[in-house]
Amino acid sequence: MADETESNGELDKGLVVEILDDLDMNLSKVREHGGRADRIVEGMLAHSRDEPGGEETMNVNRVVDEYAKLAYHGLRGTDSAFNVTMVREFDENAGQVTGIARDLSRVFLNIVTNACHATAARREEADASYSPTVTLKTKGHQDHVVVSVRDNGTGIPDSIVRKIFEPFFTTKSGTQGTGLGLSISRDIVVGHGGELEVESEPGEFTEFRIKLLRESNIAEVTSAS
Repeated sequence: MADETESNGELDKGLVVEILDDLDMNLSKVREHGGRADRIVEGMLAHSRDEPGGEETMNVNRVVDEYAKLAYHGLRGTDSAFNVTMVREFDENAGQVTGIARDLSRVFLNIVTNACHATAARREEADASYSPTVTLKTKGHQDHVVVSVRDNGTGIPDSIVRKIFEPFFTTKSGTQGTGLGLSISRDIVVGHGGELEVESEPGEFTEFRIKLLRESNIAEVTSAS
């Protein structure tokens, strides 16, 4: 009888431990999804922001370089093993554009960060010969500037390329992304009278091209929308 009681006690303890483990895992998932929900709400608020801020003139090369560095060091701050080669092919005639610096810098930060993530993902599966690289390129024209961000990461299948600018669509696993970054980025660029395009080859590269007018005509674009 004593052995049976002891056995039942061990079973009860084992069941309690199993339940506690399940509760701990569930709480962890709740925290993760709660954090993602917070980020989605913040993104929605950014989508509907009524006061976009004042326009100013900014040097394209300087802003792209600054926020590329910020993206790189931000990722290094969360993952010390992360590394990527940043290649800069800046046109000295890229010059300046007029727009909302806070918003345009957000576009550059988001797209460069995504490019870095793509190289990190490919690095996990590639052999030692793979060299993660993000190429930043600017090209000045008379009435506009084109900023290109190209990575040699995982690439994007055609079926996904058609969806990546849709709100809440994300290719990132778990709770890493809200699916609002590229949607907001495109809204910002279009709101400045520009264009945001993407080209990709799965397993080879992805390139985002941002066309910005010298004079953004934000008020005119807003009134027409």
